Amino acid sequence: MSQREEGERRTSNPGLPIGATVLFGVVLSLVMREVYGFGYWITLLTTVVGSLVIGGADQLIRRAATGRRERATGDGG
Repeated sequence: MSQREEGERRTSNPGLPIGATVLFGVVLSLVMREVYGFGYWITLLTTVVGSLVIGGADQLIRRAATGRRERATGDGG
């Protein structure tokens, strides 16, 4: 592994841990259950959808930051 690859690996954006996304989904589903009185099946569905949305947003932010960094340093290629 070259020095450049090691440097890029150290400065890359680590992103959110999977536990944080699942925790967000659980909190969101519990809030929706209390506020709207959702049943157990829609509470589980809300947990999954909330976790997927936060995971997707995290990936989008990391990719945008990586692309911006590559354009700024001229490593586009």
